[in-house]
Amino acid sequence: MPELPEVETTRRGVAPHLAGRRVAALIVREARLRWPVAPDIAATVAGQRIAAVDRRAKYLLIRLETGSLMLHLGMSGSVRIVPAGTVLRTHDHLDLVLDDGHRLRFHDPRRFGSLHWVAQGAEHPLLAHLGPEPLDEAFSGAWLRQAFAGRRAAVKTALMDARIVVGVGNIYASEALYRAGIHPTRPAGRISRQRLDRLADAVKAVPDSCTSELSLACPLPKRVNTSVPSLIVNVQSRMLAVLRTPVVPSVSMVPVTLPLATAGTKS
Repeated sequence: MPELPEVETTRRGVAPHLAGRRVAALIVREARLRWPVAPDIAATVAGQRIAAVDRRAKYLLIRLETGSLMLHLGMSGSVRIVPAGTVLRTHDHLDLVLDDGHRLRFHDPRRFGSLHWVAQGAEHPLLAHLGPEPLDEAFSGAWLRQAFAGRRAAVKTALMDARIVVGVGNIYASEALYRAGIHPTRPAGRISRQRLDRLADAVKAVPDSCTSELSLACPLPKRVNTSVPSLIVNVQSRMLAVLRTPVVPSVSMVPVTLPLATAGTKS
């Protein structure tokens, strides 16, 4: 599953190409995504001008004149800006065609992504009960103390609850807990005030460092050390190069630093 820094990096990448353009058409080649694409979306968005591209949690929000297109990348989804005439690949399910001929193309082999229309002033049910963004002022150690009070669940599980804070997935949570010095299986309600303050700071720091480094054209190693399984699941946005601490699956899920090995190197 793409982590929040990847989705934010995607937003920053496509926004300059979309903002201010008008939608010429929406082409739906495969409507059977995680939820079926509504058949009337194409007619609704045609001719509307794009005001901005925002993000809420892991959803991209393409702001139009009468509402928003809400896109989720799912587990294997990605978007590209391509010129007219670009050859289609297998699993290129959607094209948002712009008035300059370019198109925002959605590619999703596993079809766990989704596309919804949200009318102006409405709130989609998928967004209705989400917690604060990691970088919001509302998210803090004090907020975590309130949200974790009385919870017996492991802190990592609680931290990945979108009602507490949005966008924190498996790798993100492991990195933040590692930086804060908190064992991921410790009950969420039994963590001190000082440690929760450190955890909130770490949760805020991870996406900022990731999105800044993801913008660099840093090459990825072709192969990681395969002496243990890897939880790095999506390298399209160079997440592996940014989080530099692959996680060893174990009972405790404690992240440790592993050496990276190039092809042909023995581990």
